[in-house]
Amino acid sequence: MQKFKKLLAMVIAGVMTVALATATASAEDVLVESDETDIQFSTESGTQFNAETEIQFNAANLSDEELIALDAGYIQVMEHASQIGISLGLERDVFIDQYIVGQYPDVQSYVGVYDSLLVAMDNPESIIAPYSSSSSGSDAYYYNIGTSLPSNVTPKYSKYKILDNVKKGDIIFEANGGFGITGHIAIVEGKYTNSARGISYIRLMEAIDIGVVRSLLDDTRVDDKDVTVVRVSSATTAQKDNAVSFCVDQLGKKYSLDLAKNTSTNETSWYCSEMVWAAYKNQGYDLEGPGLGGINEPGVTPREIRNSSLVITVSFK
Repeated sequence: MQKFKKLLAMVIAGVMTVALATATASAEDVLVESDETDIQFSTESGTQFNAETEIQFNAANLSDEELIALDAGYIQVMEHASQIGISLGLERDVFIDQYIVGQYPDVQSYVGVYDSLLVAMDNPESIIAPYSSSSSGSDAYYYNIGTSLPSNVTPKYSKYKILDNVKKGDIIFEANGGFGITGHIAIVEGKYTNSARGISYIRLMEAIDIGVVRSLLDDTRVDDKDVTVVRVSSATTAQKDNAVSFCVDQLGKKYSLDLAKNTSTNETSWYCSEMVWAAYKNQGYDLEGPGLGGINEPGVTPREIRNSSLVITVSFK
C-alpha cells in the first residue's frame, strides 16, 4: 500500500507510473522527413509570449492576511499529503507563486484545489485504472524504447491513421495517464524507420517515473491511454523542431514532482507536462490553459495543455 501511495504522488503532475520495458538496440533508427508542405493553422484567440521576458512573481504585493493564510494553507496541504502517505515535493515559494499566477479568488479556493486532488489520490477505488487489460505494468512494450525499435516490438498501425496524420512537435494527451485524474503529456519526436526491419513508427519524448525517455505511439497505446493529439496551431516548422530538440536535450534527466514551472534547458528534473510546456514556452508559446472547471491548477497540468487556446486537435481516427 505504501508503494502504491508513492506512485500516486505522480498524479498531480499527470505522470503515468509504469514499470518500463527495457530495450537493447544496435543502431539508431532513421527520422523520416515529411515530403508534405507544412500546414500552418491560424487561431483568432490566444496570445504568444516572449520567453525571455518571464515574469518573476513574489509575495511583495500580497496583503499580510493573504500571506498568513497562504502559510497556513501550505502547512495544511503538506500535512494532508503526509497523513495519506504521499511525498509531495512542493516548496513554500512555489506554492505562493502558483497562487499569484493562478489568480485565485481567495486562498481558501486555492488550497481547496490541492485538497480535492489529495482526496482523490487517497481513494484509489474511485480512480480510473492507469492500464487497460491489453497492456499493464511491465508488460507495456511502448515505453523507454531508446533510439532503435526493439527487436521484440512490432507497433500496430492498422486501426488509426497515426503514421499519416501525427507530426513532429505534436503533443500527446492521455486521459488515462495520471491514474485518470490529470492525464499525461508527451511530445512527438518524429516518424522513424527501422531500416533492418522495414518498419516505420512514431517516437515520443516523455518524462515518466524513471526520468526523460524515448517511447512509442501506436494503436494499442491510443486505446490503452485514450489518446488525443493536439498541435500548436501557429508554430512554424523551426519552432516545432526547436521544441522537440529542447526535450531531446533533457533525455536521461530525472523525474521530480516539484510543481514548479521551469524553462531552463539546464533544469535537472522534470514532470511530464512541465517539460513539454517549457519546450514551447521557450519558443514563445505559453500552453497553460484552463484546468478542471476552468480553474488554474497547481504547476502546469496535462489537461491545461490540452485545453490551451493555442492548440488544435489533430484528427487521426
